[in-house]
Amino acid sequence: MEKIIKEIASLASNGLNVGELAGTPAILTRDDFEIKSLEHLQPTPNRIRQAVTVSTSQSLIDYTNKFKIAGTAIFCDLDSLNVKTIFDYHANPQAARWGDHTASYTCPHSKDWKAWTGKNKSAMSQIEFAQFIENNIHCVASEGNVVSGTELLAMVLTFEETRKSEFKSVQRLQDGTMSFAFTDEKSGGGKTRLPEEIILGLQPFHNGDYYQIKARIRYRIKDGLLTLWYELINPEKVIEDAFNTTIENLKSNIPDVDFYEGNLA
Repeated sequence: MEKIIKEIASLASNGLNVGELAGTPAILTRDDFEIKSLEHLQPTPNRIRQAVTVSTSQSLIDYTNKFKIAGTAIFCDLDSLNVKTIFDYHANPQAARWGDHTASYTCPHSKDWKAWTGKNKSAMSQIEFAQFIENNIHCVASEGNVVSGTELLAMVLTFEETRKSEFKSVQRLQDGTMSFAFTDEKSGGGKTRLPEEIILGLQPFHNGDYYQIKARIRYRIKDGLLTLWYELINPEKVIEDAFNTTIENLKSNIPDVDFYEGNLA
């Protein structure tokens, strides 16, 4: 208390007046006529000024329910996958507020989603493609594929064995696979297969729901060299659905708060 009294006295001696501004102690300084708030000398601040970033949707639920007041609003932005609670938002057109107490959550992508979207439409050598599939074979869905995960793994491992082979042609088969014909100095040549598409089971968001998404296998043969890649089918629709599911969960667990689609510029 003594320290506060001394600071106020010092400010007063260097200022023109100690009074109140909108209910907050303030001083008009002598040198530059600047109004300086003395709110920091009060036992508590006039209002909460805090920009919080939470790591999980459950934390956003808990924090919002703890601090929400009349007029609290939540803005949901699909483009940035961000959800922001503004606690002291305008309750109505006649009750403007500062909006400087917020809590923000951005849906984090899962490691598997980042792995598959990171290589989406990226041309790879047959060895690189085989290694990628081998490292991520756990993402192949157990149902709906023309070949099992075990069969697919055996197929891609064949490409590692044929890394010095010269590929000649590709034939699409009725069973949904493609047959790659190659020649080899040692073995004389042969054929190996890959499915035209695979179905993946991925979590778009960390600890979120699983979704099935198709990936079409693409290829190019030039001068005997085989290049492979895949194209995910409509990954943006999967993200949109996963984000909307997150929002519905928030709505179910945060009552009496308005939700809006969009962001604050």
